[in-house]
Amino acid sequence: MTFLIIATVLAIAYLLIARWLRADLFRCLLVVSLLSLFVTLHLGLNYVGSMADNPEGIGLTSSYLLWIFGDSNWSTYRFGNAFRISSWISFVLLIALAGTALVRKRD
Repeated sequence: MTFLIIATVLAIAYLLIARWLRADLFRCLLVVSLLSLFVTLHLGLNYVGSMADNPEGIGLTSSYLLWIFGDSNWSTYRFGNAFRISSWISFVLLIALAGTALVRKRD
């Protein structure tokens, strides 16, 4: 959960810095949206994988997901909650990307 908040803040900071440097907002949003979709995909795969019956307990499908969840308190609920939040963040970023694409097309 903390990772998602940090990633969102870093994405917004990246967008502001890129805008300050007069970079194209559309390209910046495209990069951030693709990164967000990548994280959402891996969180979704981990959530589905955590629901399988495994006698050894819950496992992670990607090693970088340890940054999000740490080494303790793993649960299907936490994985599902992180996936839902990440999905909403990706959705909002894609809406913003579509909006900037429309504005860019007008100009």
